[in-house]
Amino acid sequence: MKTDTKTAYTPGPWGIDSDGDIRSQHTVNNGYASEAIANLPAALYRAERAGERTANAHLIAAAPELLAALKASREWLDTVGDRKILTQVRAAIAKAEVF
Repeated sequence: MKTDTKTAYTPGPWGIDSDGDIRSQHTVNNGYASEAIANLPAALYRAERAGERTANAHLIAAAPELLAALKASREWLDTVGDRKILTQVRAAIAKAEVF
């Protein structure tokens, strides 16, 4: 999926660097020059929550594609007329685009 190139955030796709050790941090990067977008250090999570840290890293890495999908959905929802979902989609987009 193509992401919007006119953004204030680092364009996607984003990826995750991790050595696979649950005791190490996960770093979300831009995938091109390995510039860090977010660090999820292991010190902030107990060992039993390592899966949560990994899931958080994947969710953050998916953000550019999720935003693009929401924007595409917004256009479709606007024609369908589902106002409740359209309101939620607009709110999520606005939250992501605050800068």
